[in-house]
Amino acid sequence: MNKLRPQMGPTLWRDFEHRVDQIASRLDDDQTRVDYTRRRTALTHWQMPAEHWAALFDGLSSRFPRMAGEEGRLTATVLVWTDITQAEYTHSPVLTGLREAKADAARLIDNITQTYTPANQKAGRLVLRRCIAAYADRLAQRLDHGHRPKRPTG
Repeated sequence: MNKLRPQMGPTLWRDFEHRVDQIASRLDDDQTRVDYTRRRTALTHWQMPAEHWAALFDGLSSRFPRMAGEEGRLTATVLVWTDITQAEYTHSPVLTGLREAKADAARLIDNITQTYTPANQKAGRLVLRRCIAAYADRLAQRLDHGHRPKRPTG
């Protein structure tokens, strides 16, 4: 901003500030604006319940044996968290926890990046990605209406 202001001159700068204030005011008045901080806070300790993962993954397990069980559930947890918070997956609580525990997250990260790779957006993986996105949408709606997800047990 220090470099932009002198280039704009006083008149354009005042107009710029006025427009920024108008945008900020509109955002403040927007009742449909998503509170991503609240979503991230609500999902700090959340992990996809095993029964939800089993239901989402049902019928696709033969195509993606690597995504079965706990590894797939954690992958789905990160993907849902990323969709809901619109944050980088590397900042998800699951991956943060693994880094803090000095645990190996390479295979989990590989699963996540394979899901995001455009060349992999076909057939069963695309169906799985759409199921996860739909799940994330439903959970986001619940969070936006004040529901808190259950903390994982164990």
